[in-house]
Amino acid sequence: MLAYGALLLQLVMGGVFLLAAAAKLLHLSEFSAAVHGFGFVPVRFLRPASFAVPLLELLCGTLLITGLAVAWGVWLGIGLVIAFIVASSVALAQGRGGIDCYCFGAGGQPLGKATLSKQVVILALLAFLVPTAGPMPLLASELGADVSGIAGTLVFVIGAWAIALVAAEFLRLRALAQSH
Repeated sequence: MLAYGALLLQLVMGGVFLLAAAAKLLHLSEFSAAVHGFGFVPVRFLRPASFAVPLLELLCGTLLITGLAVAWGVWLGIGLVIAFIVASSVALAQGRGGIDCYCFGAGGQPLGKATLSKQVVILALLAFLVPTAGPMPLLASELGADVSGIAGTLVFVIGAWAIALVAAEFLRLRALAQSH
């Protein structure tokens, strides 16, 4: 039963990272402005950094959902969330609490204690997955030459990305409608 709970948590965490990535990739210039608001990234590195974050989130979500390299996905997620917690904590300590955290797109919650609390919960959930994630192979040995398995995984990943993009846009539009 614990294995099914861990699998469900793995899928949920993968979905969280896919949704976060989709929201940022759909509105990269707004996310770039949010990154600038944190005040850590020099202007000349703003675009590459703003593009790297959602790509890493996309990779993390993909690894968790497909199960190809769960351990890599868990540790990447933990690293990302720790970076978000540190950046958020420093920004709050510097009095930048009013900026949009851009966790799941524009119009989200302004950076504050609630944002930090959510990040800590996500970190705890990812930490729960560490013992169940298994070893960190470069590629899952099951892939081998099973083309149908690879094709099925590819279709699944594309579908998951499409769902994440649609969900991110829906959340953004809902937030905009509530703000007007």
